[in-house]
Amino acid sequence: MPELPEVEVTRLSLLPYLINHKVDRATILIPKLRYPIDAQLSKKIQGATITAINRRSKYLIINTTQGSLMVHLGMTGTLTIKPPNTPLTKHDHAYFSVGSHRLVYNDPRRFGALIWANPDDEESCFLPFFKKLGIEPFDPSFDGNYLWHHAHTRGQAIKPLLLGGEIVVGIGNIYASEALFKAGILPQRSAKRISKQRYHTLAHTIQNTLHHAIELGGSTLKDFQHGTEKNGYFQIHHQVYDREHEPCYRCHTPIKRIRQGQRSTFYCPHCQH
Repeated sequence: MPELPEVEVTRLSLLPYLINHKVDRATILIPKLRYPIDAQLSKKIQGATITAINRRSKYLIINTTQGSLMVHLGMTGTLTIKPPNTPLTKHDHAYFSVGSHRLVYNDPRRFGALIWANPDDEESCFLPFFKKLGIEPFDPSFDGNYLWHHAHTRGQAIKPLLLGGEIVVGIGNIYASEALFKAGILPQRSAKRISKQRYHTLAHTIQNTLHHAIELGGSTLKDFQHGTEKNGYFQIHHQVYDREHEPCYRCHTPIKRIRQGQRSTFYCPHCQH
């Protein structure tokens, strides 16, 4: 599933091709995604000039002079720039002719979304998706004090708590495992049994891990590609994720894998406690 680094890399890769360019045509091929695509989307966005591309958690918001399009990539979605005459492929659900390029939304499992909001309706349209989200991990107020304040009374294990999105958004399964390893914190440890000093370390490793992942284009584990159809390379730097039974790079203890909240968690039983 594309997580915050993959969505941010997609955003950054699209900027040079979309900003200040006009949407000449929009074609919806398959309107049934996680939520039905607005039947009038093609008409509403045609002729609009793209003014900005923002991100909130794992959502992209493409702002135009005629409204805003919120995009969620779901489990397997991609949003890519292609030459205008590129043949369509299986699972291409929508495409937008923008300048001299084609912006294509592809989603094999159809868990993603394309949500349109008219200029006066953006807050009401998008609020249901955003109202329960915590702050961004790159927000200036996100630090060890913030984490400790919101987590130290909770009995839930720290990794599922980080993935919940109510305290901080977008960390995702891969990067939670990696950040907890770097912080030396056992993913099963109760949030209320972590000291304030260790929360400072954890906040730092979360930000460091996400920054590093963005620099390397995210993680391509199966078929993720960012906006210019390039793969990410952070997966070759994974310290624990998807390395079950392989030796820890620090102590050579075999990496373990457990299930937490129906998600795989990877950790070193020696380095994390």
